[in-house]
Amino acid sequence: VAGPATILRQILRNSGVWTDPQLVEDRFHLPPWITVPHTKQLRQDLQHWMVKFRFSALMVGPEIIASFGPEQTLDRAKAGAAREELLQLMWHHIGARGSSGGTAARILGRSRGAVAAAAQQCGAQPPQNGRTAAAPSGACDRPGGFNGGQPAGNGSVPCTGDAGVAGR
Repeated sequence: VAGPATILRQILRNSGVWTDPQLVEDRFHLPPWITVPHTKQLRQDLQHWMVKFRFSALMVGPEIIASFGPEQTLDRAKAGAAREELLQLMWHHIGARGSSGGTAARILGRSRGAVAAAAQQCGAQPPQNGRTAAAPSGACDRPGGFNGGQPAGNGSVPCTGDAGVAGR
């Protein structure tokens, strides 16, 4: 049974005034080599990212879905900065140079090499076969990096320049 709100939505949709909100999302497929400890660290970094930018990022099965909200009410500057940092975070954890799906690349614009620039800044390489990105010792031990300026201990540190997730 259709209620008054449903009927109003149908009238507005048919008249062209109403459009369903389009969510701005990025999707990343997780590689088969990712380990349980690595996924825990990835979840922790995604949690920091969510708190910092107030957007959603969920691990659903073998995929991460980051939602920036509906396109109609989107703060493009904030979402663009969040997407750049998310791309850096995903490059660090799984070696992704871009998303594997979603609408964010089309709506917010493609990343103009932010991941490559961040990696070049520290000389890091993307992760391979379950290992984290490795940079020269101490290269990313500065405020603002994923490790919050703390020594990594094992020489493997994320490389994000000054735009990383701090506070770990």
